[in-house]
Amino acid sequence: MKNLRPVFFSLLVMSAAAASASPEKPFSVGVFAGDSTTTINAYYKDTYDNPFDKEFEYNINKSSAETLSVTGGWRFVDNWGVELQLSSGLDSDTVFREMNPEDRSSTSMRLSSNAFGAYMFYKAGEKAYFKVRLGLGMTSLKFETDNDSASYSKFSYSYGVAVGMQAGGIGAFEIMYMRYPDVSIDKQDFRETFALACGSQDPSTAGCVPGGQDSVLDLARHVKHEVFSFGYTFQF
Repeated sequence: MKNLRPVFFSLLVMSAAAASASPEKPFSVGVFAGDSTTTINAYYKDTYDNPFDKEFEYNINKSSAETLSVTGGWRFVDNWGVELQLSSGLDSDTVFREMNPEDRSSTSMRLSSNAFGAYMFYKAGEKAYFKVRLGLGMTSLKFETDNDSASYSKFSYSYGVAVGMQAGGIGAFEIMYMRYPDVSIDKQDFRETFALACGSQDPSTAGCVPGGQDSVLDLARHVKHEVFSFGYTFQF
C-alpha cells in the first residue's frame, strides 16, 4: 500500500484546492471507441520432428484489440470532478497461431482484456479543454487456448489525459489516453497451466504450449495495458 500513498495525497490536495462554485452542467456520460495495447513481450518457439526440421520462432511485443469505454462523471466545481470508467475489449487478439505440418492441426493462444477505475480529474478550458485524470484502477487479462486458460489482474494507481472540443450544444468530442495498472504475471503458474507438450523441455524452466515436440512460450513478468480512444461526452 505504500506505493498508493502518493495517489491518496494527490487526491486530498486536489480536493482541498477546489473552490465552492458549482458548474452549470455538472454531470457527464461518455462513450468511447478505440484500441487497447497490451505490451507482453512474448517469445514463442516451436520445433517439429519432420523431414525439414521446421522451426517457428518469433517475438510478439504488443497485443492490440478494439475497445469500448464508458465514463460517468460529476464536476463539483468548475475545474475539478470525479469519474468512473469502464473499458472492455470487444474481441481477443491472437498472441500466436501456427500449424503442425505433420497432422495439419492448428494451435493458438488468445488474449482478452478489461479495465476499470475511479478518478479525480482536473479540466482546464471550456470550449476547448485539456483534462488530466488520476486515481485507482484494475486491469484484468485472460490468456486462453482451446484447452486451458489463465487470468491475471492488478489493482493499483492509474492515470490518463484527454483533449476535447464542445460540439452540438449537449456535450463534447474527446480524444482520450489511459494507462491502467501493470499486471504482474506469475510465470510459474503460467508455465504450469500451458505446459502440455514440452518434449525435451523442462516445464519448470520454460512455458510450453500444445502443438510441437519442443514448444516454448514466455512473456514479460510485468505487462503494460494502455487504451487510446475517441468518443463523445454528454453533459447535463
